[in-house]
Amino acid sequence: MMIKTVKNARLLITALIIAIAGGCSLNTAAEANSPEKLPFSDRIIYGKLENGLQYYIRQNDLPQDKVELRLNVRTGSLNETEAERGIAHFVEHMAFNGTRNYQGNDLIKFMEELGLTFGQHSNAYTSSENTHYQLSVPADKEELIKDSFLIMRDWADGITFDEKEIESEKGVITEEWRMRNDVRSRIRNMAREYLLEGSLYPLRDPIGLMEVVASADKALLKGYYDKWYTPENMSVIVVGNIDPVKAEELIKINFSSIEGRKTPQKADTSVPFQDGLRMRTITDPEATSVSLSYNLFSEEGRVETYEHLKQNVLESGAMSMLNKRVASKILEKKSDLLAFRGGKSTMTDSLALTRFSITTRPESIEADIKEMLTEIERVKRYGFNMDELKEFITSQKTYVERAASPDYKFPSDKYAGMIAEYDTFGGHLTEFTQDKVLLNRIFDETNITSYNRAFNRLLESGSRMVIITMPERDADKISLTDEKFLKIQSEAEGSEVSAQAAGGILDRIIDKEPEGGVVKSKESYANVDGELITYGNGVRLFIKYNPVDKNRFMLTAKKPGGFSVMGDEEILYADFMQRALISSGFQGISRRELQTFLAGKRVMASPGVTGNSFDFGGGGDSEDMETMFQLIYKYITAPDIDKNTFEALMKSTTNALESAEKDKKTVFFRDVAEKMFNDKYRRGYLLEADLPNITPDKLMKLYNDYFSGINNFIFVISGDVDREKTAELGRKYLGGLPAVKEKAEAVDRGLRLKESFASAEGFGDVENRSTVMIRFDKDVEYTANGKHYVSVIRRVLNQRMRENIREDMGGVYSVSASISYSDYPETVFSGRVSFTCDPARRDDIIKEVIKTIKDIAENGITEKELETAKSQQSVQYDSAGEENRFWVNNIVFDFIRGEPVLSVAETKEIINGLNLKDINSFAVEYMNDMRIFVASYNPEAKVE
Repeated sequence: MMIKTVKNARLLITALIIAIAGGCSLNTAAEANSPEKLPFSDRIIYGKLENGLQYYIRQNDLPQDKVELRLNVRTGSLNETEAERGIAHFVEHMAFNGTRNYQGNDLIKFMEELGLTFGQHSNAYTSSENTHYQLSVPADKEELIKDSFLIMRDWADGITFDEKEIESEKGVITEEWRMRNDVRSRIRNMAREYLLEGSLYPLRDPIGLMEVVASADKALLKGYYDKWYTPENMSVIVVGNIDPVKAEELIKINFSSIEGRKTPQKADTSVPFQDGLRMRTITDPEATSVSLSYNLFSEEGRVETYEHLKQNVLESGAMSMLNKRVASKILEKKSDLLAFRGGKSTMTDSLALTRFSITTRPESIEADIKEMLTEIERVKRYGFNMDELKEFITSQKTYVERAASPDYKFPSDKYAGMIAEYDTFGGHLTEFTQDKVLLNRIFDETNITSYNRAFNRLLESGSRMVIITMPERDADKISLTDEKFLKIQSEAEGSEVSAQAAGGILDRIIDKEPEGGVVKSKESYANVDGELITYGNGVRLFIKYNPVDKNRFMLTAKKPGGFSVMGDEEILYADFMQRALISSGFQGISRRELQTFLAGKRVMASPGVTGNSFDFGGGGDSEDMETMFQLIYKYITAPDIDKNTFEALMKSTTNALESAEKDKKTVFFRDVAEKMFNDKYRRGYLLEADLPNITPDKLMKLYNDYFSGINNFIFVISGDVDREKTAELGRKYLGGLPAVKEKAEAVDRGLRLKESFASAEGFGDVENRSTVMIRFDKDVEYTANGKHYVSVIRRVLNQRMRENIREDMGGVYSVSASISYSDYPETVFSGRVSFTCDPARRDDIIKEVIKTIKDIAENGITEKELETAKSQQSVQYDSAGEENRFWVNNIVFDFIRGEPVLSVAETKEIINGLNLKDINSFAVEYMNDMRIFVASYNPEAKVE
């Protein structure tokens, strides 16, 4: 359960986003001489019941085991009266606290017993314009699917609004408000108030007013519910591996009997259009950096016609080219900007926003504004060049052509979200096959002049706003007025600028294909439909065939070691090293050239460092797999850290570190780490004082020292791949690389909590809120099935905390526990619980969390809890077994730990065989006498 604000403010950066997410009118019959309407999806079954309820059904089998069900109610906080502010969101909460067929929290318990998880398989959100309910259920459980339609029917007209449940839920909503009322929310809300000033939007934030929530009763909640939850104001959305005929039948059975009622006139969504330039400033005591946005307003509705779509494609193409141009200049040190972004978003039904934004500093803000405006002026005068346009069109055509292929699959939850967006806001709704036709037509009808004109049209707005966001401490350092901004703009427009030079298009990154090595051995893993290839140099490549996600694959590669074997200074530089490598390209190939080469590909690869391993990650479309191998090959044979890129990253990092070191909360939790852990603790984050010690040569040496031993990596690929071709690519690009003799293993650094129990308090939050972190750990002996025991205990612990602390106490909105049983490199049981709460209730909630943990440690769990957890684990594995990420991560760790590679069925068999006695014995042994540390960051005034 959550809130969403101005959900339709979507950034239209790529043509594909526009083509998919914009929506489409159902009325496809265009009158003579009227604008050409865009088509409606030819894969979605649309219907309307006699009572006015609409429905959308789309058969889709990614994932194969899921059906996504949605009840979309086209009302949100905008339709509230002044006395109802927050009631739309409150009604959404009450949908999980008692309905016609499920009393109290029985709905959540019912779903948990069937293996579903609250938050993951059932959830909801409230925005300004809609309230959206979500269910994700296994496709093979016919009775559960029937029950799910009944649940949605209950949400539509069967919420009971029990007075006791209402009172209980008030605390949860208040804590949600408290949790979300942070610096980002304050800045976002203030920016929204400025951008939409004069409209109803700033006065109807979905979370509402807590005084309204506190005094709400059944009459108020039910009054809003009965008024706006009418059949003609609701839609049912079904997407997944389900027979459309059966889905339509279930909709009619469950929803036809709802009595039709007239929906009241909805709230005014208009925003006054104001001419001229307006300057607005946002300051916040917890803001950490200075940013400026230059916003240009345009009166524009939803995309429903071909001409409007063409306009948006041209505009988004222009913005994409500008963003890449400036980003390259920053990394090449041809620009002094820290960061730049341009884009266009739809704000409301009648208002669009073009935005140019920069990250800046008080001492350079005027110079940065001029540079931003100068780059805009450069495009105004000279436009874009053909190389930039070719890169943009190539990337868009590649994306949409592959997406339109018969084998392409798009996740059901994404489809459901797109349909809900269309159902709420209108516009157009198309399939990838239709997008391909539309985009190719647009590309055929336009040229570079079209994009240049589109960009200039974006700048013609007579309604403009500059918003500066800064920390309170910088308020007296910046004195920008609208007159000064206009003066800087005039200077930029009168400055001498030249056209952007063409960069050229790179057509290959490998000049001479490597000879490769030899295949030493092959070993079949029939249980997971996999094969292990070992090459002559020692490199191992495991190939797992997983055809569910057609034409896509994922790669993970690991070598034992990571931070655990790096020196104290080295771990500080590891993240910077990774960013510098990824931003630099390769020896002889700049990052900009690499981007042009990858424009026609959909694949990536990059190195990284984690706690116990050195890594490569990659993936993309199967037809581009060779490119991924080439990227890894280049990272091994020709890595580079460009001097200009390094200096640009140093500049942005300096600014980020300076901000972080002034943030009280960041500083407090950094100090907590030193107090919490024993003398084995090593600082893993950079400080400004560290930066002078970093050089490109030092970073390159660090990378070469740890990534040269390619023979000690285990590579795992999962996806819709040809095993023989993949094995051959491995032989060519990995098998011939030189082997390095080294001891590749992770070591236990001995980092543990310092004391049996300790705590730390910090003060400085500007809100009346405590942020609490509870850590615990214990050295233990290895236990077979330990990771499965921990998974069960984690689920039970989270369920109990939700029931005890969220629902019974009303003390938190979200409380969750992560528990880890790590048997590599040493066996350690550890965990963490985090939440925010009312400072006055902090100590009571902490006691209840620790009490809940200790109760499991002393008394174990119940048979019913075990069966529920087993069911949830089973459902999770069924779903995860279709995902490439699941396979690459599990298999690579199996090899590093020396454990057998198991299929989903084998893993589920182990889980189903877990018994209560063993789990409770595990809990007694592992969870008693743990070391515990409690840290809390509180309001400026000391907690009494």
